[in-house]
Amino acid sequence: MPGLAYQKTVAYCELLSTTLKPQLEGLPHLKDESESLDTLIVELKNLDSQQQALKARLQEITRLRQEAERRGRSLRSRIAAQLQGKLGFANENLLAFGSPPANRAAAVPRPRRPPPRKTPRRTRRRPPRLPRSPPRPADAAYVAGRQPAEASRASAAPFQLWAPTLSRRDMKRFAGIVTTYSRR
Repeated sequence: MPGLAYQKTVAYCELLSTTLKPQLEGLPHLKDESESLDTLIVELKNLDSQQQALKARLQEITRLRQEAERRGRSLRSRIAAQLQGKLGFANENLLAFGSPPANRAAAVPRPRRPPPRKTPRRTRRRPPRLPRSPPRPADAAYVAGRQPAEASRASAAPFQLWAPTLSRRDMKRFAGIVTTYSRR
């Protein structure tokens, strides 16, 4: 019975055994198989109980090991503190005991880091978003007839309608594109 869980296998074997026993008189050739099925069921149950006992033992051993690790860390810390008190915190002989000297880092000056920038540095420049549709020819002609300062101000207005996510700098760039496009 491949793919069946352990409990289902045992349940099917027990069902077969209990159903087969009353009919063994009519099927005498299955008597040996019925007895081996009964022994198999007993063996499966014994193995399951042993497995459960071993799982419980494993959990107990794991708990005991973790407690021993905690005690070991505590004991090691106490001994290291006593050695540091006796030998001195900066004594190089502490390395022999597996404890680095405490002020070793202070003896070697580290280069100071510059203070953090007030504005974050941009690592990668993103290209400006392009508008979804070009401006209407009437808007371009309207912009082309104005003075350059007025043209950049007036050309930014159409972009504000259909591209509200653009920054002012990007809108000025697109206004310059519109004015050069309309002059051609």
